[in-house]
Amino acid sequence: MSFDGEALGTHDNAAGQLVFLAVHVPKCAGSTLERHMAKHLPTEERWITRKRSPRLPLAWGRPYTLHRAPDIRRVRFISGHYVGRSLERMLPERPIRRSVLLREPTSFMISYYNYRMMRYLSLGWKPYSFETHLRSLPSDPITHFLLERWLEIPWPALMIMSPARKYQLLNQELRRFWYVADYSHCNELAAMMGTELGISTVPERLNTQEEWTSKVNWRPLTTDDLTPELRSEIAARTRLDRALWQSWAGARLNTASIEPVPLEGTSRFNFPLAEVKRPVHQVARRLQRGWS
Repeated sequence: MSFDGEALGTHDNAAGQLVFLAVHVPKCAGSTLERHMAKHLPTEERWITRKRSPRLPLAWGRPYTLHRAPDIRRVRFISGHYVGRSLERMLPERPIRRSVLLREPTSFMISYYNYRMMRYLSLGWKPYSFETHLRSLPSDPITHFLLERWLEIPWPALMIMSPARKYQLLNQELRRFWYVADYSHCNELAAMMGTELGISTVPERLNTQEEWTSKVNWRPLTTDDLTPELRSEIAARTRLDRALWQSWAGARLNTASIEPVPLEGTSRFNFPLAEVKRPVHQVARRLQRGWS
């Protein structure tokens, strides 16, 4: 069942009520923010989006589902890995404060790898190499996550789009956001949201590496474990992500005044060529971890 902003209308007491819309990039403190809201906001005032309808591609709208979702007219906080810009049409006459937290690319790759390995071990699966992890992900995973999930651009279009155009689109879009920063500013973001929502302004850190290592026997990979070759490969595969992070990591509330750093050393063929090879590494990843 899909949403329709006009069909839903707006409650009198909800018209004009502020709503926070937080785009949850993986391993960028989104879980801490979401669980803070889950602890302090009533269920009917928060919505963590789930996977959108599998029956339709994003190019055809891929509607959100109302299954287990609260009444959108009463929601004051929306987040999740599947938040897309089309949600704004479902919030007529509501002021929206958009936010997103980003992460330095090497830190992101290592954190994502450690999280996956610890999660798999907790499920009885097996770990695999960092090289397999790196090559099984899209190049510039944060950039392409935002382009596909938030801007809702179909993957075939991303395959032929130039890096310069991708960078331009995201920089234009982030200027519309209320708050953009490095993930280390999560506490500040939660405090500002909490003040407006009338709830606690101090979040508990959740889904952290420390939390996971207390559950499974895993020595987390660190930057010191990376060979020079792996460092170079990460740098080559994340030029867009790095430029995005360098431009926006310190923006915070000053999004309208950001001047993005120049994008250098990119080719429009790097992404599609890597995507052609990526399924091989995805299969290797699945074989190494187990098929359970």
